Amino acid sequence: MKKWIPAFAGMTNTKLYEKISIVGFGRFGKVLYRLVKDDFVVTVYTRKPINSGTEISPNTVLTNSIQDIYKSDVIFFAVPIDAFESVIKAHKKILYTGTPSY
Repeated sequence: MKKWIPAFAGMTNTKLYEKISIVGFGRFGKVLYRLVKDDFVVTVYTRKPINSGTEISPNTVLTNSIQDIYKSDVIFFAVPIDAFESVIKAHKKILYTGTPSY
């Protein structure tokens, strides 16, 4: 399991993370992606197909394998609020055991 490293005010030009994952690519996931895609290697996991008009940067990996997101330093869960608790519970089991619970 990755360690949590706080970002301290006043730290400049210090890159704490290089790879991030975004779980979910709805409105929130797309906004988050647009904000980080130029600065990080991004893995995007989504169950739905991505619109062909969506601009995807060269440093982005699109995946339908949930295991791919665990190769990142940071994981953002951009899922609907009504699914958030169940998604976090399912991923919590994977983070602690290394195997999916579904």
